[in-house]
Amino acid sequence: MKFFIPSMGPENAEVVYLGIRTFLANEWGFPLTARRVHKLSYTSKGQRQDVTVGRQIGTDHETVFAIFETLQDQPTQILCTGRYLDKLAWSPAGLRFREKTCVYDSTLIPGSIVFPL
Repeated sequence: MKFFIPSMGPENAEVVYLGIRTFLANEWGFPLTARRVHKLSYTSKGQRQDVTVGRQIGTDHETVFAIFETLQDQPTQILCTGRYLDKLAWSPAGLRFREKTCVYDSTLIPGSIVFPL
């Protein structure tokens, strides 16, 4: 069995790892070997990624969204599409938004959207 535990620091990864190891041994009778994976390398969206346990992976993220409206006896229509460009930062309380930008693909936002995008 192989798994990778990203974390906020090496001490957190160790606690999680020991918890998983204990659970597998006690509950399933499946003891893990002492072999550990500390780093993964892979390609995502054409870019090489190297991820190491206890190191920050990155703080810039993009999320795509679409808002649909469905009224009774009418076809569903798209009200708005776009994406969020988020910049995150670590704080003592954990990961927090440093910046959140909403980019609309639609040229006009309908007045029927009552919550801010």
